[in-house]
Amino acid sequence: MEAPAPPQPRLAASASGARRTAYRVPLTGRQLCAGALASVALFVLVYLVEVCTQAGQRQDAVVFARFQAVPFGELAGPVRDGVPMLLGAATVVLGVRALMRRTVRPVLAQAVVVVLAAVGSELLKEHLPRPYHGTFAYVENTFPSSHMATTTALACAVLALWGTGRWRAEGAFVVLLLTFVAGIYNVTGFAHRPSDVVGGVLVALALEGFVLAALGLGVRRPRAVPPPDHTG
Repeated sequence: MEAPAPPQPRLAASASGARRTAYRVPLTGRQLCAGALASVALFVLVYLVEVCTQAGQRQDAVVFARFQAVPFGELAGPVRDGVPMLLGAATVVLGVRALMRRTVRPVLAQAVVVVLAAVGSELLKEHLPRPYHGTFAYVENTFPSSHMATTTALACAVLALWGTGRWRAEGAFVVLLLTFVAGIYNVTGFAHRPSDVVGGVLVALALEGFVLAALGLGVRRPRAVPPPDHTG
């Protein structure tokens, strides 16, 4: 007697579910929202202390000046422009791969985060006032850094769209290293104050958390199974 054929539709559905699970971040929706709210709170704190107070502006200027001694300062411009371009190219490649696997929501989420980070940071920089407490570095407001917000958003996109495939840990290390170097060289060369870079990172992290939570891309906690009823 021949064995029954395997249930192909169920296997296909299982493979599809595995692909979707591969692009979920290892945090619940509640944890994503908590992280996003923490990023917003830190953003407000950095703005109120480093931008709005005389002591904060003075400290920012001192650190700003010290960063100009970072080695290879002549590479600041190429690094500032090159890192987001590299991360953007990686995001496109990984996004196309995800779409070919029919996983649309992760790609949509990261596209939304990148656009909102770029546009939102520019709007914040334009409309947030910078009180005048002295000519520390320069008087124009540059908080938060749109360069760093976009770079961080692209880094998050690469990490999220990488999935659970091979070289994930190595890829994450390279992405985080590039983002860190970009942050350093956004300060070197008098492009941005240190607080600007921190603010840009926090903008991207807040948006990442809110968007992923809104689109349901966090992990789901397993439902508690009630114990069997042996009273009957």
